[in-house]
Amino acid sequence: MTVLVIGGRGRSGRALVSALLKEKVRVRILTRFPNDPFVIYLASIGVDVICGELPLGDVAFKSLMQDVRRVYLISSHGQGVSEEIKMSNGFISSLRPEMIDHLVFQSVLFSKTNLPHCQSKGEIEECLQASGLPFSILSPGIFADALFPDLESIIGQRTDFLTYPVPGNPKLPWTDLRHMGQVGASLLLSDSVGATVEARCADYASFEDVSGMLSGMLGRKIGLQRKVVLNRDLLAQMFMGDLSCTSGRFVEKNLDAEYYQPMLEWKPSPETVPAERYVPETPSVSRVLQLAVENFRSQYPVQRS
Repeated sequence: MTVLVIGGRGRSGRALVSALLKEKVRVRILTRFPNDPFVIYLASIGVDVICGELPLGDVAFKSLMQDVRRVYLISSHGQGVSEEIKMSNGFISSLRPEMIDHLVFQSVLFSKTNLPHCQSKGEIEECLQASGLPFSILSPGIFADALFPDLESIIGQRTDFLTYPVPGNPKLPWTDLRHMGQVGASLLLSDSVGATVEARCADYASFEDVSGMLSGMLGRKIGLQRKVVLNRDLLAQMFMGDLSCTSGRFVEKNLDAEYYQPMLEWKPSPETVPAERYVPETPSVSRVLQLAVENFRSQYPVQRS
């Protein structure tokens, strides 16, 4: 059996593919970036790398799906949310129920909100629900990895501030990429379909909580700076864990309350399935941060006088 991952090159895809390889299954990825170092590495260890971009022609699609019974779909908003919806829904529409045993779509917890990349995930969910395919949905929260560009500067002692876009001080559901990859792999390989699974840390934390945790771990005060991205496409990238694109493009401005409110009011749905059904351990926010701090400290050793 071959497992197909659409979007296996990005951060989410890397976590998912790594978890699948540990399960000793044959993995195939579709990517637009054959020269990416991670893609080259995957090819060198036996992952079947298919170069291309959705939508595919009939011959290329047949080759892509050969021997595939399980599909993990990660939609990308890199070319804009309208293209994300078009490409993902087109791929879903090209499948037939008898072709696959299980499709897992990686959505977000906030698919019913006004955040651009969240709205697009909601539309793709609707397409899946109308498709008749055997599918499940994995819903991660805010990637803790979105903190890492700031964290790298904090560990490197280039700043003592953590930037954040969300108004107020709400407790938010965070997600660790490694944990999400493990949950995604277990869900995809299971024979139980139709679930919506929340992949998030065991607890909730505000940005103030996070800065307090970092202060305790580092032994110095880490403050907060409220900076909101004016461009909503950049904000979408920010919440998907890529803060590098926002360098020098912050503005001191509050976005309208309507834009954020659905996210701030989010609560777990009784219809969703906890990740603990698929993996034995769910990390806390502090544990995820501690691992990140240890990783960055190894890159920035303390300078001794």
